[in-house]
Amino acid sequence: MDTTKTSKFKLFMLIIFSMIIPCSGYVVTGKPTRGLLMLMWIFVFGYITFHLTDNNISFLVRLSGGFVVWCISITEIYKIGKNKN
Repeated sequence: MDTTKTSKFKLFMLIIFSMIIPCSGYVVTGKPTRGLLMLMWIFVFGYITFHLTDNNISFLVRLSGGFVVWCISITEIYKIGKNKN
């Protein structure tokens, strides 16, 4: 395989890992402390938005604070993976 293909494949797999298991991409890139901190903020903002919203709002919207941090972590892992390759 060509080196550009392998680096793109590794970047793709890094993003897939981060989408399946939140913040696992940080562990793969060698930054487990950063991953633990982002995971903590996912739980904190998910908890806050869950308790600030009403019961008649859908479950996914009630956890939107956690989803926002999760999306931010995926974009950050993409930048880290792109800079490493």
